[in-house]
Amino acid sequence: MPTADYIRVRTGRPPEFIRSNTFSHRHHHRHRRCHDDCCGVSRTEYNNLVEQNHSLVTENAKLSKEKDALKKELCQAENANRAWSAEAERLRDINGRLSSDNDILRDENDRLRRSISSEDDHIKGFKRRIKVLEREAREQERMTRAEIEDLTENLAKSNDVAHQWKRKCEEWMAKYDKLKRTLYDYEVTIAEQKDKIDHLKHQLRRYWW
Repeated sequence: MPTADYIRVRTGRPPEFIRSNTFSHRHHHRHRRCHDDCCGVSRTEYNNLVEQNHSLVTENAKLSKEKDALKKELCQAENANRAWSAEAERLRDINGRLSSDNDILRDENDRLRRSISSEDDHIKGFKRRIKVLEREAREQERMTRAEIEDLTENLAKSNDVAHQWKRKCEEWMAKYDKLKRTLYDYEVTIAEQKDKIDHLKHQLRRYWW
């Protein structure tokens, strides 16, 4: 009965010559093996290629995980930037309405001043009304000014935060593009190493007897 020998190839280990269980000891033993350089590379180089392939696969998985994390951080930054932009727009609308209210109060004061007649009673009544309105206007203006200052400060802070997020987003995008290029280089290297390993396996099967 002929023997059915084969070669076992495992990652990180040198190829093993396996003798079939059907091998009969009555046959003459002829130890056949592939020389170290039968496939064009030494056994040490082959083992190094297998180890390098394992390292590249591990690094590829690590880079893919980091890329996913960067995508998530970028999405969060974009959402935060949109939220700050909406808040800034809302503050601008409030500021516009407050300015309009001040204009209305000033117009009312001007109309009251123009409507003062020469009659003392009317003049006194109008003056009292003007004083009340002026006092209310000053109080309103003071409150409005304080609110505008607060809104302006908040808007400045919002703009600073938005600028920081934008700068950080640009940094993330640059880092992502760099990682993407690195990942592509690793993928090309892995593909080349895989082709070389497949070629070596083919050569082992071809030259091992």
